[in-house]
Amino acid sequence: GIGLPGGMALVFSLISGAGWAFGQIITFKAFELVGSSRAMPITTAFQLLGASLWGVFALGNWPGITNKIIGFLALLVILIGARMTVWTETKQQEYSKNLRSAVLLLLVGEIGYWIYSAAPQATDIGGFKAFLPQAIGMVIVAVIYA
Repeated sequence: GIGLPGGMALVFSLISGAGWAFGQIITFKAFELVGSSRAMPITTAFQLLGASLWGVFALGNWPGITNKIIGFLALLVILIGARMTVWTETKQQEYSKNLRSAVLLLLVGEIGYWIYSAAPQATDIGGFKAFLPQAIGMVIVAVIYA
């Protein structure tokens, strides 16, 4: 059956779930400021950026200069696309203030999503084995937040 992992695999899986819950809570706060249709492209871009940079610099993904150039250009296109989704022709001071606040919140929330994806990589735990402790970490943060 599926049992709980032990030792550091358990700890990092719990931390991973807690990171996801933190990122999700912060994302919901950004929804309150600018709505989900504006916040989701931004948080998705930040998550892709964070996971990709972690993969390149910590895990050695995108070997070779050509792969790195293509990868970084692709990330730039993603960021431009996210920026275009929040662009408005008429600038309203209140909207601009809320958008700035939402972007800052989403940058902070990205730390949680990065922890979610990076923490299990500190051990050799597989996704199936990490699933239950991650869910427990999510519940712990949700209970603390509530």
